[in-house]
Amino acid sequence: MVESIEDLRRICQAQHAKSDFRKEPFVGWYGYYFSRRTSIYITRLLVNARITPDQITWAHLIIANLGAILFLSQNYWHSVLAALFLHLSMILDSVDGELARYKSYKGARELNIEGTYLDFVGSFLVGGIIFFNIGLRVFLNPPYTLSVISLWLPRILSFIGSPLFILVLGFLASLCYILRWLSWSLAFIYTYADLRHLSPPDKDVEARKRAQVRYKSTIHKFEPVYTFVTHWHIIITIITVAAILDVLYIIPLFYGTILPLIWIAYVYLMFLQLRHKRGEKSVQCN
Repeated sequence: MVESIEDLRRICQAQHAKSDFRKEPFVGWYGYYFSRRTSIYITRLLVNARITPDQITWAHLIIANLGAILFLSQNYWHSVLAALFLHLSMILDSVDGELARYKSYKGARELNIEGTYLDFVGSFLVGGIIFFNIGLRVFLNPPYTLSVISLWLPRILSFIGSPLFILVLGFLASLCYILRWLSWSLAFIYTYADLRHLSPPDKDVEARKRAQVRYKSTIHKFEPVYTFVTHWHIIITIITVAAILDVLYIIPLFYGTILPLIWIAYVYLMFLQLRHKRGEKSVQCN
C-alpha cells in the first residue's frame, strides 16, 4: 500500500522544502510552492514502479537538453515550450531525490553518491548549453530591437547591439556558469578536505560545523547577491518571462556580464581562503 501524500512529504521532503525556503526565501519559494508541491504526486506514482532514481535523473537531463535545443529555433512558441521543458526538468529533479530518499527509507537501496554527482554535473552543463544556445539564437536571427539599441547608443557603445557581441556574451555566460559551479565544488572539497583524514568516529557534528563556518565565512561573503542572481530557479524564471515577452536577447546581455564578475569574485575569495589556511599552517609549524 502506498503512503498518503502527507506521509510521503514527511519521508521525502521534510528536511528539504521547508528548510530551503527558510534559509533562502527568495529562491526557496520555487521548490516550496511549485516543484516540490508537484513532484510528490509523481513520486507517489513511481514508488512501487521498477524505476530507479538514476533513470529519473537521466530523464530530467534529457528534457532539459531538449529545452536547450528548442531555444535555437526562431519560432516564438518553441521558445515558450523550451521554457516549459526547463520547469518540467526541475520537477523531475525533485522527483529523483524524493524517490531515492523513499527507497532508502524502505531499505530498498542506499543513497548513492554517483547519482548525486550525475545530477550535479549534468545540471550545470545543461545550464551552460542553454546560455550559449540563446546567444547563438540571437546571433542567427537578430531582433529588430537590437538594431534600435545600436542606433540610440553613442557610437562608442553601439557594439552592444551587435549580434556577434550577444554571441560572445552567451559564450561567456555559458563558460562562467560552468566555472562557477566548478569553483564552488573545488571550494567545498577544499574546505572539507581536513575531515577526510579523520577516522570515522572523529567525523563528528562539531567538526563539520567548524568546517562549514570557515567555508561560509569566505566563499559565501556575498551569498545573498549571487544566490539571488545565479540560482537556477531564478534563472529559469527569468528565461521563462523573457521567452513569453519575446526578449530572450536580454539573457546573454545580463548573464554574460554578471556571471564573469561573479566567477572572478569567487576565484578571489578562494585565493584569500587558501592564503589564510597557509598562514594558519605556518603559525602551527612555528
